[in-house]
Amino acid sequence: MKAFRECRYSIFVSYAHEDDKAENGWVEKFADVLKSKLQNRVGRLGVPRVQDMHLSGRNGPVIGSLPEDLKANVADSYAMVIVVHNRYVLSEWCLKELEYFRETFGEDGLRGRLYIIAMSKGAIEDVVARPDWRRLTLPEQTWVQFYRDEEPDHPVRVRMDNNEFSERFETQLGKVLATLVESVKNDATKSPAKLAPPSLLISVPKADVTSQAQRSSGKVLIGVASPELADDTTQFAGQLQARGLAVELLGPEALEGEFEQFDAADALILPFAKGGTHVKPFRFSPGGHLVAQRDAWLGKDKPAGALYWLDLRAVCGDLPAGKGHDDLVAQIADQALTPDRLLARLAPPPVMTATGRGQPVDNDRIHIYIESNQHDVDLWEDLGRRMTKKWDELVVKAGDSSLPRLSLFPRGLSLQRLEKEQFDDADGIVLLWGKKPEDSLLAQIRKVDDRLPRPDPPPGIVAYLMPQQPVPEYTPLEAKYWKVLQFQNADNETIDIVPTEGDRLQKFLKAILDRSIQRRSKGESRVSGVIQ
Repeated sequence: MKAFRECRYSIFVSYAHEDDKAENGWVEKFADVLKSKLQNRVGRLGVPRVQDMHLSGRNGPVIGSLPEDLKANVADSYAMVIVVHNRYVLSEWCLKELEYFRETFGEDGLRGRLYIIAMSKGAIEDVVARPDWRRLTLPEQTWVQFYRDEEPDHPVRVRMDNNEFSERFETQLGKVLATLVESVKNDATKSPAKLAPPSLLISVPKADVTSQAQRSSGKVLIGVASPELADDTTQFAGQLQARGLAVELLGPEALEGEFEQFDAADALILPFAKGGTHVKPFRFSPGGHLVAQRDAWLGKDKPAGALYWLDLRAVCGDLPAGKGHDDLVAQIADQALTPDRLLARLAPPPVMTATGRGQPVDNDRIHIYIESNQHDVDLWEDLGRRMTKKWDELVVKAGDSSLPRLSLFPRGLSLQRLEKEQFDDADGIVLLWGKKPEDSLLAQIRKVDDRLPRPDPPPGIVAYLMPQQPVPEYTPLEAKYWKVLQFQNADNETIDIVPTEGDRLQKFLKAILDRSIQRRSKGESRVSGVIQ
């Protein structure tokens, strides 16, 4: 298989044109966003630019037998993304593209370079039931759900009315990006040729559940959740994956069998809230599907200490409780862990230091949270490195070796979810101006301000990354004690403070240091823990 740098196309997108037209260009929008975000992430790997993506609507052809030039385009692509919707099911042309992909890339390609996007539930179920599809794919072939839970025949919205990406689209796209970037990274560093299967939070056709479980040893399973808890459960699973854990998120179909997935798992997480719909076939049993999963886990002689109860009561509010649910919650209340505590238990976050080596988090460290938003999902890392360097300079200048080290963490701060955020242990906060209009940024600042501890709120700044901003000229914006600092993003590879603003960054960090010293002198403590 060709290396990423050698390919003419980064991705060959296989889809039915009628599906794209019927959904207002959904496939082309998806491809454009994927390319843009892929470019953003792989720039730091020494890849100067991401090659174009092949879409037959742009690059042709779309009818007839699979011609030699189209075969050449498949072979000259690094990966293939198949987008399945209603008309794809009937498209022999699309199956020809898949067939030639298999002939060219083999089973390693199917495992490591094939990504399947499901725009509708019924369509993907119809496709995986076809004998020719099963002949061309692997039994454990993964696919990512891009359809709406409440309307499974329709794809998720790409953007909301305010032109921001919808949260569901952003979450699912992130799963594809994470494995694709890892594949490109391994390729760029000349890792072994054999590719690992994409580590996605996946949906697996019911007939393939057993084979999937038998192949996945050492995984953390997240049990079937009530529909009302699905989004928060998926978000938590993504946080575990971001920390390097192998995670499998079980769907309702897992309740139909004998819980074979438990056999090869090291841990099971069961999410619960104050209520929630009991999922059939245990809808009318006391405790519903939660008790059924707990009993199955213990019945397989799995350790009780490896069963974790994910407490979502604070984020999901009041929901109608099924039969026996209140009694179950009363039984497990003392064992249950909130998302931040469970995340810290299973996957303590590394600390970014000047050397780049991870160290355990402790209460003596300084915690600065850097926004990781939907447009600039990983720019916080370069910002963090620059801040760590400046912090170390401050500590050296102070001449006190007992001063705390700096810990930097990404934190999603969308306006829609800010009410659920806590900042009890924050010593400093960095927001990204990103692509927000000024009124959206000010609204975000106001919401963050409302969540900060009083009477001694931590300092905050807004990082203005140049030249990526939507406004043509930099306009200073001051909101309360928030200062806007300009950062350069040269060639999408490194980020550094604009030289004329170095003193302002130093003042921001000095305010954090002084605040920490003052608090330590008073013997004050703070709540520890990290929520991404």
